Formats: sequence, structure tokens, C-alpha cells
Amino acid sequence: MAVSYRTATSLRETQLRQNDELTDDIRRSVAYLKDISVDMRDDIRESNELLHEIHTKADPVQDYLTANMQLLRRISHSSNKGHFMCYLLLFIIVISFILYIVSWFK
Repeated sequence: MAVSYRTATSLRETQLRQNDELTDDIRRSVAYLKDISVDMRDDIRESNELLHEIHTKADPVQDYLTANMQLLRRISHSSNKGHFMCYLLLFIIVISFILYIVSWFK
């Protein structure tokens, strides 16, 4: 009977050691996951700050583009449509000629 008591005690101690090792593994895993989640939180905060900065800088650009689009719409609807198209065509021809000259000398 004493042998079975010692065997049972030894088995219990082995199981307790295994449980302690598994508990330590779980603690390390939880600490690792916590570190990952903290890093993710920091990255998300930084990304949100960058997005806010981009949005803040994009608003004036959007207003500027809207104003220019309205101006172009007014110009295109003006009574001098023929003159506008002539100037536009002349501008395109001049720019094309300049680009041709520049590419010729390179």
C-alpha cells in the first residue's frame, strides 16, 4: 500500500509540474499577444493621425479644384465659345511645337 501511495504522490507531482509548465506557456503566450495588440494600437493611432493630416490638407485642395471647375464651366458656357476653342487649339499647337523642339535637341 505504501508503494501505491508513493506512486500516486509521484504521479500527482508530475501532473502539477506539467500544469505549471503549461500555465507558464500560457502566460508567455498571453504576454506575447498583449505586446502585439499594443503595437497594433500604436500603429492604428499613427495611421489615424496621418489620415487626419491628409484630410486636413486635402480640404483646401478640393475647394480650389471646385472653384476652378466652376470657372471652367463658366468659360465654356460663355458666348465666346468659338474664341475659347481657338485659343485652346492654339495653346495645344504651341505646347506641342515646344515639346517637339525640346525633344529634337536631346
